[in-house]
Order: sequence, then structure tokens, then C-alpha cells
Amino acid sequence: MVDFILSIAITAMRRIWIQVQTRLKESKILTKYEIAVKICILFLIKKTTMINIIKNYFKKAKEEVSKEYYVNSSDQTDSEENGASDAANINLPEIWTGVDLDGTLARCDSSSSTARIGEPVPAMMKLVRKMINHGIRVKIFTARASDPEQLPIIRKWLNVNNLPELEITNIKDYYMQRIYDDRCIQVEKNTGRLIMENKAH
Repeated sequence: MVDFILSIAITAMRRIWIQVQTRLKESKILTKYEIAVKICILFLIKKTTMINIIKNYFKKAKEEVSKEYYVNSSDQTDSEENGASDAANINLPEIWTGVDLDGTLARCDSSSSTARIGEPVPAMMKLVRKMINHGIRVKIFTARASDPEQLPIIRKWLNVNNLPELEITNIKDYYMQRIYDDRCIQVEKNTGRLIMENKAH
């Protein structure tokens, strides 16, 4: 409705504008009324332009909101870059269990380094294979994942030790249900009480 009224007003004033321009060409002095009309026309033209800009903005905003965006986690992206098929993970549950690498799944000692992952820890290897066989989604949860150059090293280690190409991450999300990590100290939920074995000092 506002657009319709503005359109009529601008059309009428443009006719007057033509008359004003004609008078200017004839070197005739403009009346106060004609000067006021000129100012109004310029104002309405600018206002109409601004309205169109705002309309286009909201139109584009609406289009953006209606779009669906899918954001892959870093480990999923790395998996895709290395040619891994998404089909392999279709039947996996969303909830997952994280298993630390250095010091948990692999030995960590003086010979370990960023370029070398230690030998596998048999007990944890057995547990990880058991979880995988029972359909549990297992992710390698390691600080090494923060360095892209470490991903091929981790994948090679998994392959050498006959583990599937597990997802690799260093990020917790809402689907993580538990973590196995040599540095973790379990805290009883909602109490703050530490659950840990008494160690002799």
C-alpha cells in the first residue's frame, strides 16, 4: 500500500518536475511552490531508493535463512579428503566414545615423539576392538588432531595395527558419551566428588 501511494505521488511530482525543468530552460524564475516541489521530489526519490535497498536486504536475508547448511567436523572433513566413503558411517550411532592415543591406546615413553607413535597397549586394543564389534562408534580423541600433519601418521598407525580408519578428533560435542584417557580424573555427576583410586605418595 505504501509503495502504491509513493508511486502515485512520484508520478504526479515528476510531471510537475518536467514543467519546472521547462521553466528553467526558459530562464523563468521558480515560485516558492515549485522550489518546494523540487525538494520533495528529490526527497521521495531518495526515500524510494532507500526502501528498495531495505527490501532487497530483507529478501536476501530471507533467502539465506531458508537455506540449509551442513558443517562437517574437522575429522569428517579430513576423512573425506583422504577418499573415505561416507557410506561406511551411515549405520553408526550418533553417540560416540573417545579413546586417547598417546599413553592410552599407544605406549608413551622417552622414545615417543610427534613423528612417532608408540607401540599399542594390548588391553586397550582389545577393548577398542570389542567396542567396534559391538557397534559402538569409537573416535581417536587426541591432541595430535590439532595438527593436520599428524592425521596421516595416526591413520598409518591404525592401519599397521589392524584397526579400521576410525574418526580422529580433539573436539568434544553433545554426542560424546565417554572418554578413555590416561590424564582424565572422573568426577561424580552433580556432586564434584572425584572418583579415583587412592595413590600412595
